[in-house]
Amino acid sequence: MKKTKILIVILLLCILINSIFLNTIAGVLLMITHVMLLSGSIINYNRSTDIFSPISITFIAFIISFSIKGIYILAIDKLEPNQMILPLVYYIIFLGFFMFGLIVMPIKKIPVFYINLASREIKFNKIKYLTLFVAFIGFFIYFAKIGTVDFSYLVSNLLDNRRIFQNSGGLYFQTIILLLIQTALYINVIIAYLYKKEKWSWVIYLILVINIFITFTLGGRGMIILPIISIFFYKFKITNIVEWKKIFLFGSFFIVFSGWYGLFRDGLTTGFITSLKQLRLVEFIENILNRYVQFDNFIKLVGSPTDFTFGKSFVDFILSPIPRSILPDKPYNFNSQMTQIYHPEQFDNFIVTDFTVLGELLLNFGILGLVFGGFIFGILIGYFNKIYTTFNDAFFYLWYPFMMLKPMSILYGGMINSTVNMMFLLETPILILLWLFYSKKKSKI
Repeated sequence: MKKTKILIVILLLCILINSIFLNTIAGVLLMITHVMLLSGSIINYNRSTDIFSPISITFIAFIISFSIKGIYILAIDKLEPNQMILPLVYYIIFLGFFMFGLIVMPIKKIPVFYINLASREIKFNKIKYLTLFVAFIGFFIYFAKIGTVDFSYLVSNLLDNRRIFQNSGGLYFQTIILLLIQTALYINVIIAYLYKKEKWSWVIYLILVINIFITFTLGGRGMIILPIISIFFYKFKITNIVEWKKIFLFGSFFIVFSGWYGLFRDGLTTGFITSLKQLRLVEFIENILNRYVQFDNFIKLVGSPTDFTFGKSFVDFILSPIPRSILPDKPYNFNSQMTQIYHPEQFDNFIVTDFTVLGELLLNFGILGLVFGGFIFGILIGYFNKIYTTFNDAFFYLWYPFMMLKPMSILYGGMINSTVNMMFLLETPILILLWLFYSKKKSKI
């Protein structure tokens, strides 16, 4: 956990398995990407520090959606290998300049604004009441937006719930709800580990249960898993204790749960125990891999490119923070536009799929977009990683879990015109306001 040896091991396994497919050009190109990632992991071995660092998270995203998925596509003959050649060439260009961007030394100066926030102390004597108040506000907003308190209906209609919160401004409500509930959870865990002023109490468990219920009914696996990952992050980062047994058990459970949850959400299966009896573990894993569609979509986009105005999605992003209820004719974001073209049946059901930052840059600016976009992405991840390795104050610990998966989200969803970036603009001021609510200026001695 302290060093990212696990990434090196996984990449070595990818290289070993990929050697079976070296009889095709696609297999050779995919092998080059594995070697590039392995070299990058070794070069950045000390900078990545641990599995939770931004560099590690970014490499994990590359490995899951391109390395492992690429091998999977070749192994099951999902596509003709020749269809992968040009997409892999583009991927190698982006990856190479991303690695180059990581070399650039980040700025060391800490903004005064951040210093002022980090210098505040938590209102320890009031925090339980403050966090319960905030969590229940989030709980109330959730039920007001969803329009029912029928728990059985909510659990059995995940796709309908997802549509409510993904369209017509519902994403704003979802972001606010999760910020309210999860900051309430995290601030109590921070106190428990960082200050040793509180033990794990009924407050933490209560808020965790509320969070799991809401995220489960919203139809997104990432939303369910992130708070639990964050608790492991706090335990390791603050106490330097790694509970490998719990991590292994949780990881094994999540693989099975994730495979089942995707099927359950889409109405393809019912109870968890029943599904375990009916489906093999291999089918669960296949379901997970089939839902990482980023590489598939990029291959489809490259194989049948659509006409796209130079820089269009970057211009569209300017209008993205405005709710559609106010500006009904505003352009959809890049992934929505591509889903409408390449997966119209999903678009009709209000389901948007990812076409990756590579697809966004390629359609907007051609190969130069991959060159400069990859380089800029590398610089941003390097700077983000510098923040991670520098700060260890309470505000950083409250802020980081919400940013932890942003590198992965940007890689999948796009650098500019994506929901991730629009939500980032909304999250940041709310997080700061909540921190001011939970904290106070340090008393002068």
